[in-house]
Amino acid sequence: MKPNRIIDHRQRIRRVAAYIDDHLDEKLNLPTLAAVACLSPFHFQRVYQLLVGETPADTVRRLRLKRAASQIANGETSVTEAATLAGYGSSQAFCRAFRRDFGVAPSRLKKAGPAWLADHTPPRPGFAILDLPPQVGFGLRFAGADWEGDWSCCQVVGRLLAGQHWNPMADGMFMQYRSDPLTSFDGPADADICIVGRDPRPGMNDLDRILLPGGTFAAMVLPGSLAGALQDCRLRLQTRLPALGLLRRRAPVLRRFLNDPVLTPPSERLFEIYVPVVAESSAGFDDRAGDSSASLRPLERYAAAS
Repeated sequence: MKPNRIIDHRQRIRRVAAYIDDHLDEKLNLPTLAAVACLSPFHFQRVYQLLVGETPADTVRRLRLKRAASQIANGETSVTEAATLAGYGSSQAFCRAFRRDFGVAPSRLKKAGPAWLADHTPPRPGFAILDLPPQVGFGLRFAGADWEGDWSCCQVVGRLLAGQHWNPMADGMFMQYRSDPLTSFDGPADADICIVGRDPRPGMNDLDRILLPGGTFAAMVLPGSLAGALQDCRLRLQTRLPALGLLRRRAPVLRRFLNDPVLTPPSERLFEIYVPVVAESSAGFDDRAGDSSASLRPLERYAAAS
């Protein structure tokens, strides 16, 4: 398939994924979602299942059950109310579907509470200091990218998939921000988006070779959108870095997508963010930080940007 066709299909499904997230309480049938994608119902169903790996109805059902599990565990709704909100005509049908997905009856989850959900959710590291080696990726440089990377990722992935150069399960997709998302989130971003983990192949000549710098980073796993996660990210840096004797280092912030940011509903997106840091005691001597204190970004700027 030609790159432009792949890009077009992914952009259409991106709109649908966001629409499903925003309208879970509404009637989300095939004609409605096909209209969002501006495709015929038959064509839309085929494209969606090919790209996402499940039908639109499966996505809607899964997201509604996931929301219901959270509401029941936290005591926000009864099982009957949750069944209605999830679009089931009877509590019995809801309970069967719920048990099939979560392995437990909703009534038992209601008694167990949020602790049960926490125990059955894969743990995500909240904060870590890591040393990363330099990495070479292949992608595109954008002077004026969208901060979230949705549109830009479509352009890169379209070119890679057309030549079968990307394995989403094996190759990491990175976004390197040349504009700093932690101090300013206004206007377009200057950023590089690339795939790391593949050697160059014939047909990749239209992609840029991008170097991701190595060094010491504060790493965080965050859910949802970058915009929604920024406040939490800044707060963690303000509280954790001084306690560890660290300062920000002047280098690009890196973001690694843990699932496909285009095809994944916003509520299920997950990414890692890597903020370059340096030991405060050695800041003046660190080759990566430079010899001037001007190369370091004080934490007070995070507070001003929050």
